[in-house]
Amino acid sequence: MEYQLQRENPIAVFDSGVGGISVLRELIRIMPEEDFIYFGDSKNAPYGTKEKEKVRELTIGCARKLFDQGAKGLVVACNTATSAAVRKLREMYPYIPIVGIEPALKPAALCMEHPKVLVMATPMTIHEEKFHVLMERYKEKAQILPLPCPGLMDFIERGDLDGEDLHKYLEDLLYSYRENQVDAAVLGCTHYPFARKQIQQVLGENVKIFDGGEGTAREMKRRLQEKDLLCGRQKRGQVVFENSLTDDSKIELCKKLLNFWNMILEFVFEVDIIWTHFLHILDNVNGNHSFTLFPFYLINIFITKLLEEKPIRERRGFSSFCDKMLPVK
Repeated sequence: MEYQLQRENPIAVFDSGVGGISVLRELIRIMPEEDFIYFGDSKNAPYGTKEKEKVRELTIGCARKLFDQGAKGLVVACNTATSAAVRKLREMYPYIPIVGIEPALKPAALCMEHPKVLVMATPMTIHEEKFHVLMERYKEKAQILPLPCPGLMDFIERGDLDGEDLHKYLEDLLYSYRENQVDAAVLGCTHYPFARKQIQQVLGENVKIFDGGEGTAREMKRRLQEKDLLCGRQKRGQVVFENSLTDDSKIELCKKLLNFWNMILEFVFEVDIIWTHFLHILDNVNGNHSFTLFPFYLINIFITKLLEEKPIRERRGFSSFCDKMLPVK
């Protein structure tokens, strides 16, 4: 069966539980106008301790369900499922943009001269051939220390993001790496960014921490653009949450994990639209309005830093006007 892909259709995001929300928030940051379906297979979590064949079977089944709902692209926001099933999914659906995630080893290995890099991941990800190929690629650039973290994702699935049990678990897990200081840590499971603050506290403030969410989101945008499937709307999209468990507890947790970030983006998106209309009005006004525009220019800088993208004046196509009003050397 071949699916009909439409620009207005949603992008599907799939994970073994709630961890993929860390990738979803990057997708929303980079493509705020798109609609998303988020599906968490919490009924079968964790994937990281299952056999590869079982993980592949579960992933393909969930992907098929999402394509049946009209998804125009799929982000497999689970390192374990990516290793087990993404290649097979691309063979089955070659015309659909499908993006997986892998540990952000490249930026960590290149962050300084021959750093000592700790890679935290599920046991299955650590033992997968794909991960060993990745390690081999950067072994000359960094000292890479793989660390299986059985049980860490369970804290996130329970919504335990800042409890004493989590802190003790991380203290025990990371004790030797704090004593023998590492330079960087890679969060090789999409659940782990939700424990980032605690991991940073245990490892120390000087340790750089990396995860693959942003790179995955940018790659999905690139693939959709390549197939002319970006929706092109000028309003914020919506997110629908689904889960394989019948009760609503996991969906509520997903909303909780996404909610604070979403509130910030709602504010940013609305200011962006107001800024655009404001520039339309001032574009036809003669005279030097640099002083009048200065507060709005500061807002633009704030939003630029928050989104880590080009300034809104560039993205909205008003560079000529703003460069005239507020020249940048």
